[in-house]
Amino acid sequence: MKKYFTILLLAAVAILAASCSSGRGFSASTPNDDAALIFVDSRSYPIDVTVDHHHYHVFSVKKSDIKRTDKLKISADNMIYVRPGSHDVTVRSRGRILYQDYFYIAPDATKIIKL
Repeated sequence: MKKYFTILLLAAVAILAASCSSGRGFSASTPNDDAALIFVDSRSYPIDVTVDHHHYHVFSVKKSDIKRTDKLKISADNMIYVRPGSHDVTVRSRGRILYQDYFYIAPDATKIIKL
């Protein structure tokens, strides 16, 4: 009887662990296990982001706000969701290139890009 109770307990723990969030920090999950990009600087300002020829207009997120739970909506509103894989990313503000790189991002990951 003790053996069955132990198996049942382990199964319950496994189910609970599988249902918990991934611990990504900003969002419990992204649509279809997409990855997220967030752009951080010392202040917030408008930026134009190009990801593989797709254009987005978002705001940078203040570095001091990135860990504050009361500012998570600001971070989430300014994330760009991308499919996992390799991406060419360019960030511009006022005609200047602030960041340009080609990188791989894993499924359900959040990449913080420092401007």
